[in-house]
Amino acid sequence: SYQFNVPPNAQILDFLIDTTTAWNSATSDTLSNGTSAAATTYVSSVDVKAAASRLRPTYSGAQLLAMSNVTTNTAVVVTVTPVGSATAGNTIVTMLYVQNVN
Repeated sequence: SYQFNVPPNAQILDFLIDTTTAWNSATSDTLSNGTSAAATTYVSSVDVKAAASRLRPTYSGAQLLAMSNVTTNTAVVVTVTPVGSATAGNTIVTMLYVQNVN
């Protein structure tokens, strides 16, 4: 897992998920973003085992609502969950956000 922070009261607009080296575990490798490790507050079940590429997640209504105004929990944690051992894989996550006026 990797954690970064967004300012309080920010609005998250999107996540760009760039897999530069495909993950190679035995079964699957999925990426999620949330307010804690393995949480899906913002992004869930993005397949990073596929060929290296840029992915844009599809958001649920609950995720869009959570992204619309980040309050006091400013942590954004990115987690890749492999099923089986992964010996290769690299993914860069870019978060796009705007700072709302209070």
